[in-house]
Amino acid sequence: MPSFWVRSITCRDWWFDKSFLEKCLIIALVVCLLTILILSSVGKFNTYEKGCQSSECLKEASRMLSYIDPNVNPCDQFYEFTCGNFLKTAGEEERMSLDEYKKAQLIDTYKERIKRDDHRMVQSAKKLFQACTNEVDIEQDGIKTLKEIINLVGGWPVLEGENWNEKNYDWKEATYKLRERGYEYSIFLELSLVLFPEKSDKFIYQVSSPDTFDYRYGLFELDKVELMADVVEFFNKGNRTAIKEEMEQVHLFWKTLRDKDHPFYMRTFKQYTIEEYSKFTGPFDWLDFINRIAGPTATITKTTYVLFPDPQNLTSWLDIIDKTSKRIQANYMMWKVVESSIPYLNRELRYGKGGLRRRETHEDFCLREAEKRFYPSPISVINDRRHITKEKRNIVIGLLESMRSEFIKIIQNTAWIPEDDRSNTTKRIADMKFLVAQPIEYFTDTILDDLDVDMVTVKNETFLELIAQANRNSHSWVYSQIKQPLAESYLWKLHIRYDNGQPGYSTLDNSLFIPGVAIQDLLFHERRPRYVNYGSMAALLGYHVSSVFGKFLTKPSESGGWQSKTKNEYSEREKCISESIIRYQKEVQTEDPLEDFIKKFVAVNVNRNVYYTKEQLGLQLAYSAYDSWVKNNGDELKLIGLDYTSRQLFWISAGITFCTSKVTRDVGKVKPEVVLMSIANNPNFALDFKCPEASHMNPANKCKIFS
Repeated sequence: MPSFWVRSITCRDWWFDKSFLEKCLIIALVVCLLTILILSSVGKFNTYEKGCQSSECLKEASRMLSYIDPNVNPCDQFYEFTCGNFLKTAGEEERMSLDEYKKAQLIDTYKERIKRDDHRMVQSAKKLFQACTNEVDIEQDGIKTLKEIINLVGGWPVLEGENWNEKNYDWKEATYKLRERGYEYSIFLELSLVLFPEKSDKFIYQVSSPDTFDYRYGLFELDKVELMADVVEFFNKGNRTAIKEEMEQVHLFWKTLRDKDHPFYMRTFKQYTIEEYSKFTGPFDWLDFINRIAGPTATITKTTYVLFPDPQNLTSWLDIIDKTSKRIQANYMMWKVVESSIPYLNRELRYGKGGLRRRETHEDFCLREAEKRFYPSPISVINDRRHITKEKRNIVIGLLESMRSEFIKIIQNTAWIPEDDRSNTTKRIADMKFLVAQPIEYFTDTILDDLDVDMVTVKNETFLELIAQANRNSHSWVYSQIKQPLAESYLWKLHIRYDNGQPGYSTLDNSLFIPGVAIQDLLFHERRPRYVNYGSMAALLGYHVSSVFGKFLTKPSESGGWQSKTKNEYSEREKCISESIIRYQKEVQTEDPLEDFIKKFVAVNVNRNVYYTKEQLGLQLAYSAYDSWVKNNGDELKLIGLDYTSRQLFWISAGITFCTSKVTRDVGKVKPEVVLMSIANNPNFALDFKCPEASHMNPANKCKIFS
């Protein structure tokens, strides 16, 4: 008869079994309830007051009360008004950046038990992360696994000494075996996937010499030969003098390759068919090389066009390799394989001389290594399924569409933009694509099925072998994209996915990508009033929606940019914004020594005013979109305990979003003076708060870029 076992659950077990995010949510809910009880006890909370009484409204009211300082006049010091209590009362979750919040969520999911019904790619990602965090097994298995790979591809002469047999080694065959097993293989030649010259909708393969700059050690005063000898001795203690002599030869060989790897000679490319190029480069079988590296997911023919360096220069490069003894070739090749694997070996190698720097926790390191090997990350897909419902995604897309409509209206009503430029601008705005949470549909397993292009089964599921398994699959996935037109490929869409969870606009295909973490409950909830969501999205999305017009300022007219006359008119109008920034900078007195240094020595101010304009325009788009929504749907209920109108709550919601470090730009954290400038130059703010004329947040002369 089967038996069963019931675990005794204590209060302590219950609390410590919760994830970090679950604990934050429980604490936030308790704070919310306590706040409402306090408001009730002092007479500020009235159950009969006409206001929104849903759970989301009550939580939002509590959150806003933890930010604002109602004793400050918003017309005088809006930043102090919206953020005055934040530093004193905001909880840990509120202080988290989107990047930190995203990491915490993903790590929790990676740590979950691997279930039988998990998709194969989800299982693979979890196995990889969990193996990475098992440092005991890494200590035992790392060197052993790497030795097996080295022996498989021809052996490491410096380890084998006189027993090494050069007949077992050929650098091209070793390259193919390393590619097949998922280890570093771009050692003597590199095959890349790039955009087809002058065709932005197609990919092409490119053959080149690998980059020989020593990024790991090039900026530090390290004795590279000593370091190589140290690493060799981790694999096998031997005669130190003999080891150094061999590694000095390797180092000299590397210097020879580096000197030959001149950008002018080796980084200038031209299209050839395989058949054409083979006539200039002797017996090297380029068709076999490319197909064995790009395969098994893609193949080419002798009539396929490929980008190559000048034939004479690449032939000279190959001559250097072929005229070097096989022993030095193999020592160099195996060193590069080992060097690339150092971050995945034992702690002494990982953090020793020349290894990783302790700038992140080991969990963060494992998260980064797992996430970068899948396109997109299976765990991110699962996370978005859990937190970004179809309803939420559709609401966000609707909000973006309404901002787009307002943007088109603004451009159409701007008299100083000539008709040709106006037409081009509105067309690009109308054509902009919105990608929310994932580049494609993520509620079916097709997105995960498509990731599995070359996922071979590994015999020993050690960390190094799981990394290699994922490497092989990801490289095959990239090479397979040559069969896809750009419009059907995820590859370039994924380039705009910022690691910090922020939205990103791609000029390449005119698309705006909104990562799932950016529209989770911290900043957006489908059950919250629209004035809260539009306000927070003004801070998060408005800026990026307006990014579309940046192309017209930076590109010449023959490449789709505005005419010189239009650009000059814009430049005159944006001077007002610079003066406005200075005015509000004095109020908040922010100082950034690093930024001041950059301003003096680097030309970064060229597009800084464009950034200011986008910030102001983004807020204008969101407010206009909310105004249109109210006209169609009527006013919403206010938040209980906050004596502000719905339109005032829009501004408060936008303002408090900037109090935290959750919303950042490519220029860094949004500074208070930029927020104040954007709000003060919008006439609706003064109308909604009934600010007196010429008050600090209602300047007599407002900047009007588009009017």
